[in-house]
Amino acid sequence: MRTFWGFIPAGPTFGYWEVSEIWIPGKAPGDALFEEYTRFTLNENSATTVRGGWNLLLLHDQLFFGPAADFVAAPGRDSLLRLGANFAFQFNEHLSFMANFTVPVVSPDSIDWFTQSWGVGRLTYRFATDEPKFASS
Repeated sequence: MRTFWGFIPAGPTFGYWEVSEIWIPGKAPGDALFEEYTRFTLNENSATTVRGGWNLLLLHDQLFFGPAADFVAAPGRDSLLRLGANFAFQFNEHLSFMANFTVPVVSPDSIDWFTQSWGVGRLTYRFATDEPKFASS
């Protein structure tokens, strides 16, 4: 799998983009395979996902939210389009929470919407070497 991604800053907003290419070696010709990362059924051994979102920054850049979308294309299949939202909150300089969730709005499959949905949630704690220690009270 190859992934390219980046951010687009624009005043009190910013965009996020990602392009992922996946290739499944050894997939038997003629077999269909539900691939877990893309949450999409493949007839061939490759797929491309384009994902992005645009976010509004609030509360002195501690909170952001906005719409999200992703598009999955694979040889021999109609494409999948999902829409959803991004959300993140920076609790302090060390701790943050981020979530992204999209649901299918156009799909070639009859698989239920939850199985085809894509999402991620992340609680992150960051620190640095030689960071000052907390003062004892």
